Amino acid sequence: MQLVSDELINRLRTINQFSADQIGQNRLVYSPTWVKGQQQLIKWGLHAGMPVTVDAYGTVYLDVIGSQSPNGIIATGSHMDTVVHGGQYDGLYGVLGGFQAISNLVTALGQPKKTLWLVSFSEEEGSRFPATFTGSKHYARVADIHNIRDHHGISFDDAREKAVSRLQLPGVKTGLPKLPDSFTELHIEQGPRLINQHLQIGLVTSIVGQRRFTVTINGVANHAGTTPMADRHDALLIATSLINRLAIIARTISRQLTFTVGELHVWPNTANVIPGKVTFSVDTRHVKKSVLDQFETTLRAEAQKVAVPPVQVTIDRWVNDQPPFWTRIYLPKTNDWQRL
Repeated sequence: MQLVSDELINRLRTINQFSADQIGQNRLVYSPTWVKGQQQLIKWGLHAGMPVTVDAYGTVYLDVIGSQSPNGIIATGSHMDTVVHGGQYDGLYGVLGGFQAISNLVTALGQPKKTLWLVSFSEEEGSRFPATFTGSKHYARVADIHNIRDHHGISFDDAREKAVSRLQLPGVKTGLPKLPDSFTELHIEQGPRLINQHLQIGLVTSIVGQRRFTVTINGVANHAGTTPMADRHDALLIATSLINRLAIIARTISRQLTFTVGELHVWPNTANVIPGKVTFSVDTRHVKKSVLDQFETTLRAEAQKVAVPPVQVTIDRWVNDQPPFWTRIYLPKTNDWQRL
């Protein structure tokens, strides 16, 4: 039995080729490669005879209307955007795998009794703008994002309006569809658990919350050759010491708490000047809000310890996505869902 069809492989290759001249996949939300990806999905949907809707945030919805319960909606999908230099499957596999599954069902069984939806969310990663899950938050009527900019100063609203306008192809409707009765996402694990246990598939039993911070340390820039070591206020040394301390603390709080510093900037960033300013990011995730709260409290306390005048430390929390209040897991033996 072939688990991945040639058609699905070819579709993956088609969209991945839009970043062929770059390292990895770079479909940052509202970028030219992102637009090409969503446009291609729309064309495939229209060619398959599926009604297509695009909402104001650029999320794409493909429909197969049910014959008996058209308002009963079973949805699947994932996100079109990637991180910088991302992998070829992240997000895209769930979008195109869902498209393939719906197509296979219709080919084999005809029109479904309930409506089937494929959803390709506009953004999940938070790699271009300082916000995450903007597509699904808009669709779920949780939040709309405004007044933020990317590293180049481009506003989210301007980028969104320009990109979404390019998705309004002939035959495409615009609007915000109703929420489905159920949603299933196919996704690669991106971690070692399945492969280490020689398993091919698993079910998600919990969803993490995540918080992201920007920590800024202002020290004193000075001459590297003439400033005595005892009189230095080196922002980089302070930053690296703080990062190491936080990494150790994160492991003591919980083995499941992830701690990542993925971005660091040094000023003036020259070999013969003591760094006067450093900013770095902190990304931390866990399934329990109490653990995230504990880490944030510790982060702020540790930052204050190194903020000895003239050194100043500021912390900006720009992502605060809470974990769900509860999670359900399917139990095959009882054929039922159980709240954890």
